[in-house]
Amino acid sequence: MRYEVLWSDAAQADLARLLAASDAAAVVTAAQRADAVMSHCGTRAGESRDLGERIVVENPLTIWYEVFESEERIRVLQVRRHNA
Repeated sequence: MRYEVLWSDAAQADLARLLAASDAAAVVTAAQRADAVMSHCGTRAGESRDLGERIVVENPLTIWYEVFESEERIRVLQVRRHNA
């Protein structure tokens, strides 16, 4: 099953801030990798968290998202720089 990945306004704003403040190429690459993983793996990607949320880490990013299986859709909630 493939999931449609939708980035919330808040997640897009987070990503824009990270692009301006970090290595933009690394941020773009990580966001693209995470999008592909979430799209293909959905509930198997990353780790589960409280309230039905999940996280996926693609260095240098940590991405919080939720899966709507019946709609085959994922909504990205927030993006933060991963502290390794």
